[in-house]
Formats: sequence, structure tokens, C-alpha cells
Amino acid sequence: MMTKFTEYAADKEEATGVAINVEVMDASQSQLTQNEQVKSLIEKGCDVICVNLVDRTEPTTITDLAENKQVPIIFFNRELVAEDLERWSELYYVGADALRDSQIPREDWPGVVGIDGTDAGLLAVENGEMLGTVYNDKEGQAREMLNLAFAIATNGDKDSIPLIDGKYVRTPYHKVTQENVEDYKK
Repeated sequence: MMTKFTEYAADKEEATGVAINVEVMDASQSQLTQNEQVKSLIEKGCDVICVNLVDRTEPTTITDLAENKQVPIIFFNRELVAEDLERWSELYYVGADALRDSQIPREDWPGVVGIDGTDAGLLAVENGEMLGTVYNDKEGQAREMLNLAFAIATNGDKDSIPLIDGKYVRTPYHKVTQENVEDYKK
């Protein structure tokens, strides 16, 4: 996803003439490390920070740091508990609605299926080893996250961003079967 995000950032920078600096960090599945990384980015003066939260139930340190310094945060991939996202007006989420999308009809999926549309999963669907998988639209998430971050950082217009309740940008999961697997392969 971050590769696509960086590509979209370069395209946006070229199209708008506005410098976009992207710094990617890996917390190695440690919430404490991620908290320190976000603190460092805030201290560097970042205009907006995008965070794939290690522990979706532990956003308080990050949201408090951000609110204290007035740095908006866009969470992605792992959705916070709704109450946490409502704690401050400059907290956002970009990603699928896992609860809603878990209701995808399953009556025609009575065998082995996968999740997240990984390369291995797509190959298994193509080879008939799995009936299907669910593709998490990481490219769509990257594009929407960049557009939201750009609008926030430049005090731009958010009207073209499909915000729901002023907080959420939802990207759907896609059902992948042998009939459409080619559409999802790289």
C-alpha cells in the first residue's frame, strides 16, 4: 500500500506543484515504538500523519500527542473504536467497513476461501485450490488517504473526498472468484 501511496504522492506533487514529503516508518508490531515514531514526526513538524495503528484499541497516546500539537491523524487499515475517533475533530479513518462488509452473502462460498486478496490467495483462486478470496482495496485506500492528507495539509477543499460523518472514507472489499481473478492480479 505504501508503494502506491508514494506513487500517488509523486503524481499529486507533479500535478499541483506542491512539495509532498513522505516518510515511511515500520513499528515492527510494537505500539510503544509506533507512539515514539509519531511523537518524532510531530516534533519534525509534519502537517498530517497517516497511521496503520499496531493496536486499534490503544490510540490514546497518539491521539493525545496529535491533538496537543494540532497535527491531524489519518488512521488506515485498522479501524479504531468509534468513540476513540470521535475524541477530536481532526482524526480520520480510511479503509473498509469490516463489520458491514463481513455481511457479504456467503451462500455461494461453501468451500475454502481466503481474505485480503494476497498474491498467494489470488494464485490459489486462479488454480482452483480456493473458491475465492476477498480483496482489500489497498490502492483505493492509498489514493483516498493521499487525497485527504493533501486537502488537510493545504487547507484545501474536502468536498471531493467521500467523507462519511466527516471522519470516514470507506473503500469496499471486493469478492474475487475464478471468474474475475485476472482483474486483481498485478
